[in-house]
Amino acid sequence: MNFVSHMSSFSSPFSTPSYNSTINPGVNHCGYPDHHRFNPEQNSETLHFNSYSAIISWITIGIYIWSLISNSMIAATILARKQLHSLSFYQILNISLTGIVFNLSALSTEFINYLVLSVHRTTFTPLSILPGNLTQQTFPNTSYAVLHSNTIFSANNEDHIKYSSFPVCQMLIGIIFTSINAGTFILVAIGIHHYFAVYRSVRQNISTKRYILITVAIWLFATGFCIPYAWLTIKTYYNTSTSRICAFTSSNRSQLILAYTIVFIAITSLFPYVVMCVCYSIVIYKLYYGVQIRLRKPNFFWNVSNSEHDYQYDRKVKAGIRLIIIITLLYMLCLSPYSVGLVLAAATHFHPTSSFTSRNGNITAFIPFDNTESENVSVIYGTNIGILFGIAIVCLSVLFAFTPVAYLICNQRLQKEFIHGLLCRSYIQQRRNKVTAFSIRSRQNPKVGP
Repeated sequence: MNFVSHMSSFSSPFSTPSYNSTINPGVNHCGYPDHHRFNPEQNSETLHFNSYSAIISWITIGIYIWSLISNSMIAATILARKQLHSLSFYQILNISLTGIVFNLSALSTEFINYLVLSVHRTTFTPLSILPGNLTQQTFPNTSYAVLHSNTIFSANNEDHIKYSSFPVCQMLIGIIFTSINAGTFILVAIGIHHYFAVYRSVRQNISTKRYILITVAIWLFATGFCIPYAWLTIKTYYNTSTSRICAFTSSNRSQLILAYTIVFIAITSLFPYVVMCVCYSIVIYKLYYGVQIRLRKPNFFWNVSNSEHDYQYDRKVKAGIRLIIIITLLYMLCLSPYSVGLVLAAATHFHPTSSFTSRNGNITAFIPFDNTESENVSVIYGTNIGILFGIAIVCLSVLFAFTPVAYLICNQRLQKEFIHGLLCRSYIQQRRNKVTAFSIRSRQNPKVGP
């Protein structure tokens, strides 16, 4: 079969696929055992579930796009305006860059889902199906288990990916891990800097050049630490009974991978939580303790001119620190399902009595598998890890979409430069051109005195 005839056998991305009605009653159209044949109740439940799933997925993609655009605009404003080239704004820039990388990786995952699943539509993705197309005749011979899978790959697309040596799962999950942990390490560095600035009363103790070097080192460390972890622990499962999934591998339980997993969890989850909690607890205590001391101190003990300058400086610093503290607390809250998922994956993987399979180690399916396939798995070890990672990814995307708005509301200087630098650039340029033209005409035609 040539390439043209091979491609002509596939349906268009938004067309309704037709399946052979003479399919084996004991085997679904993907060639796997059909554990659940459809009845009207199951069919109605499946259609309602996938309608809501498609709507939620489209909303999630909209959040990804909004977060990507808003963080890109904040980053462009800080880089373009020389007035914002200071340490505090570089901290905001780092958080925005983390949001950009995170949302790019999340969007890449969605678009790769679409490219892979558009060949044979056995799994619903936001870019491959609309709620109105979900009718009872859409997939008449598809099993209940297949329609209830919502994963990165579908089993019917095995020939489309199986012979490709490109590690799709390892790459995508590795990039997501890198962006999440780079953001965590950056917030840890910001927390340590605020600790020294408030507790030790050190102002701008780090130069801009040194801070940029620290940021580059953080990203390199996160990349070199997370990509090998994803390469060693994530695997693409091709021949499961319901779908093709990205899951934590159960084929290698070596002591080296166990040690690497323990170190990874300790450095990316335990250590950042402890450091940020300690640093910001001290910062909050010092900020409000200093305010109470200043309110009780009589006015004749200090110079009025110096006190006004210190008050303005402290007010700006405290406002920025409060904003970073709020973002850090929300980031830790959103990251907690991710950390729990890592611990749960390690526990189910290396526990000697656990029946770890690609089902309970699934990282991309956000709903449980059917009861027939997981009836022998305990409650703890049968938990779908993809639910935890899915919650964490959605929460982090909402947080990254919220932070640019918070920056513009709470930071008047950034708001001013953002408006003048992006929204009113053409107007300001026109005004400058008029002023320049007027000054040139004035020099050419000077007024003659009486």
